[in-house]
Amino acid sequence: MEKKSKRAFNKTITNRPLFSIIVLTYMQRHLLEECLDSVFIQSYPNIELVICDDCSADFDVEEVKQYIEKNKSKHIRRFVVYKQQKNIGTVHNAQQGIELSSGSYFKLHAGDDMLFEKKTIEKVSDYFRDPNIKILAGRSIACQHDGTMTEHYYPSNEAVSEMMRADAKKQFELIGTQSWGEFINAPAVFWKRDFFEETGGYDLSYTYTEDWPMWLRVTSQGQRIHMLNEVFTIYRYGGISNDLSGLNRTLGKLHYQECIRMFQELVIPVFEKEGRKGKVARCRHCIHCLEIRMEAEGGNWKDWNCFQQVGWRVKNSPFLLRSWLYRRRKYGFAMNNRSIFIVMGACVLLYSFHVELLPGMASDRIWAAVFFVALGWLMLKMGLSVGIRLMNVLLNLKRRRDGI
Repeated sequence: MEKKSKRAFNKTITNRPLFSIIVLTYMQRHLLEECLDSVFIQSYPNIELVICDDCSADFDVEEVKQYIEKNKSKHIRRFVVYKQQKNIGTVHNAQQGIELSSGSYFKLHAGDDMLFEKKTIEKVSDYFRDPNIKILAGRSIACQHDGTMTEHYYPSNEAVSEMMRADAKKQFELIGTQSWGEFINAPAVFWKRDFFEETGGYDLSYTYTEDWPMWLRVTSQGQRIHMLNEVFTIYRYGGISNDLSGLNRTLGKLHYQECIRMFQELVIPVFEKEGRKGKVARCRHCIHCLEIRMEAEGGNWKDWNCFQQVGWRVKNSPFLLRSWLYRRRKYGFAMNNRSIFIVMGACVLLYSFHVELLPGMASDRIWAAVFFVALGWLMLKMGLSVGIRLMNVLLNLKRRRDGI
């Protein structure tokens, strides 16, 4: 009976391609075991585990190997634990991890993240049976650094819907006109190895930004990223893109600089060639967003006093207005009365100081027009509110008269 069961299991293995989970770590040893445990419980029967550490001070290869040997399931067919001799950055470490792996499918996985459930890899493998799916992106749910789960999902429902409807060209446009990874969440991306190799691998001229340039390259070549509204990963807050510790502020600045370079080299030239001035303007706004973020995080906004914050807002008022307009165009113009008064006050200031929306562009008429639009909107809202209250009063009087 035991021999029959073993033969059946081995037959299952031969029918399921090797799936590589490539765990990339840097100063995450205290979180690595939780990450590995989420791999060990996977139901998929043919998994390769590769751990590639970027020369962390807290990473001991033998210690990690011992933990894997002690805790791994029978589904882990092979594992590799590798530590770089010197710190080489995220992109080179990711490329090294891929070269150390051999699975037909693979996923890059941060050492502090976790797979969402035990059937995650099995589900992805089933999707990859479709020959038209070469790269698959799902969703992540975030947890706090201490492991407390949140209700934050990445990408958002709206972003997922847009990506699911879009062809490759539209996906390039979506990914290339945001100053953050709104449409693709890297921890929830899976690859077919042969397709990854066709793309030429990661652009090793980058150091900390492996994912964004790759999405642009894939979509610019006409390959659509297959998007799913399904959670595959638990994404832990605290990486270089969302943590403000001293180390991550430094790494974050370098990451933002690479993102700026990406816009300048990979996105803007495409839109300029197509004559799409609006998209070019949006890309330049994204660059400004990244520059502003570097400035705010580098100066530690929370430590600034009130006068410094107000001065910064006045100095960057044209940028803030453009940001507001972009958000309103995307999410609509539902505003409370306080926000409308703020907009009106800002327009008065901008008009008084003759602030230019763009250098050399007279903008007083714009500020005046926005002011009167806001005023009209406020009056309309107040009129509707008064009208509804009056109607309720009349209805109540009618009910009393009718004895209801």
